[in-house]
Amino acid sequence: MALTFSPPAQDLVDALAMMAEREGPDGRSWCPAPAADAIRTCILDRTNELGLNFLQVVRFVRLAALAAPRGYVDFLYLAVPILRRDAFKAAVEQAQHTGRFPPGTAEVEGQAVRLLEPAMATEAVPPKPFEITYAQMAQLAAFLDVLHNTLGFAEVADIVAPLTGLGPPKSSAADVARTLRARFHAWLDPRLESGHQRQKAKVIHAFLAARKAMAADMIDDAVILDFWRQRAIGWHERTQTLRAKAQLLRDAGKDARPIDAEAESAEKAARDEGFRVFRTCVRSLLRYRALLQETHTAGQLKTPSSMFDALRQQPRSTEAWLPPGGGGPEEETGPPSELDSHHVDDEAWENPLAAIGGGRWQNPLADLVEASEERVKWLTDKEALQLHNYIGQARSPPDGEPDEDGNRDDEGDEAGGARSSGLVEAGPFDLRLVRTLLRADVFGAAQASIIARLKKRQTAQQALDAGLGPIEASAYGDAAEAYRALHAQLRLESLAAIQILGMAGDPAVVLIADQLGATALKTAILAARAGRPVAEAGALRGIGNHGDDGLRRTAVGAGELGRIRDFVAALFRSGRHDDREVQRVLDAAKQARRAVHRTGFRKEDESDPAARLALQRGAPAVARLVAQLDQLIARIDRLPLSEAAQTDRAAFAEVLGRIYGAETAAAKALPEPIKRDSKAWPLP
Repeated sequence: MALTFSPPAQDLVDALAMMAEREGPDGRSWCPAPAADAIRTCILDRTNELGLNFLQVVRFVRLAALAAPRGYVDFLYLAVPILRRDAFKAAVEQAQHTGRFPPGTAEVEGQAVRLLEPAMATEAVPPKPFEITYAQMAQLAAFLDVLHNTLGFAEVADIVAPLTGLGPPKSSAADVARTLRARFHAWLDPRLESGHQRQKAKVIHAFLAARKAMAADMIDDAVILDFWRQRAIGWHERTQTLRAKAQLLRDAGKDARPIDAEAESAEKAARDEGFRVFRTCVRSLLRYRALLQETHTAGQLKTPSSMFDALRQQPRSTEAWLPPGGGGPEEETGPPSELDSHHVDDEAWENPLAAIGGGRWQNPLADLVEASEERVKWLTDKEALQLHNYIGQARSPPDGEPDEDGNRDDEGDEAGGARSSGLVEAGPFDLRLVRTLLRADVFGAAQASIIARLKKRQTAQQALDAGLGPIEASAYGDAAEAYRALHAQLRLESLAAIQILGMAGDPAVVLIADQLGATALKTAILAARAGRPVAEAGALRGIGNHGDDGLRRTAVGAGELGRIRDFVAALFRSGRHDDREVQRVLDAAKQARRAVHRTGFRKEDESDPAARLALQRGAPAVARLVAQLDQLIARIDRLPLSEAAQTDRAAFAEVLGRIYGAETAAAKALPEPIKRDSKAWPLP
């Protein structure tokens, strides 16, 4: 069974399990396996059959209420002890023989029951009696049982009450079905991801299974690009085939409107799916990759002995994204990036956040915004946007606003809308996929530009030329240079923060120095504790989280705190220390202070307690950003960027030209044809 982006809530899993695993009086399963499978599928996949089940189950309730003297629940759980065709037939015939069906209510004939009351009729024109076969009843009874175990017996009974009282129904079956459906979906929505997202997960699963790439480490740069390329071209081929067929009909003087409508429907389906947008495609694949990482074994993806085992095994959360093996700063394993033909030593794969923050991912941008409260301008909007793919968003979308994981995510991207989150939403970016990051930075931005231009009614050729024209062989090098410049700016601001806080005798300098790798400065400051050993990492985190109070919560006493404050103030005001490394940091911090003039670093801000507090709280997050950029730049510096950019430009030009209906010169230069296995992941 395919993983889904978000597992169902446990109470939904339990309700489905109760329906499927209950035993009858004779020891057999209460519900036949095919019926249980059908109900589980229609609910978890939110298929069209789910809506039909509501229309049918309310009529089944009416039949059960007529057939049992003590109500429909008595019929469901007592009159029919096991959900089998013969048991339903016997119970209905017994009700008929005892006169439970007044004239004009129900008619029993052969293998079915017809409900004759006008409120039970079909919605056809003209209306017809609604017929339920004994073969259908097991599935309807199982569905009713799930409704009882989700909404509750009392709520279901209240909703269907117009159909279960004495005398004729007080409401139509269609009205009751609509109410029941609305109540169930209100219960279901917070417990189960949308059918749109589940379908996307199935498409990814089918593609990876066909590629025999069902382990997280097998999803590399090449697999990600191939999935996007094949999916986009698959939709293109489908719509082009339909349009060609419609044109042939028109040429023959025949009605082509049904085929035109089918082509428009396919085009809309492609937009709604979202995989034609490279950035959305990458986010979805990396999200699925993280789920595979969490399962730790591909064996959990095989068909389970019980259909609910896989639901119970699926990870409950994607909040913690830790390296393989438990979360320490260990070497990651897996295939190298397709960019990299060189060995990268183990140290390059250590997660700096694991060493500093205990191994659990914390988005430094989000922490920075929360800590600074706009009192310190650490990043401009442009700089934050440069980090968007690598780090993610600085703020979560407001409640009720759809983001890229909602049903409108891909429509927003294809419409050129705002992007709400990074390529990886619940963890640090895996630097083995650095080529994918560069592709998203360069060609993801180009595709967004193309979409925006098409919305402004430019021709496809104009939009493609404008979007891809500026991209040259230096594109990846330019993107890397932007990361280097941002790294230098953030490091400069961190040093400036050390100088400002140090001049004020703020002990938070210890944590910032630790995270910037200024070990000599940290050791020198903590040596002022009158012979006490150097603080542990936990104590350093306490300082950063709580300032002076954080020191008091650690093993640092009031006297030691005073000595540390006095030493820090004296050290930075004098700007002198015997240790060469400490002196180097002091000099760099003083120079950085003179070079940074943003809000929070201005001369007038030094006397503002709120600004200093924002510096104190935000500087550790900035130091974590610097550490993340250290790793990225070290990785990028090893790669042949120019050659990669040239190759990727040709590939993207070919696919984008097909998607948006124009062929560029770069598209004609694509070195190899695209092949698609339609059986592996069929289009809807």
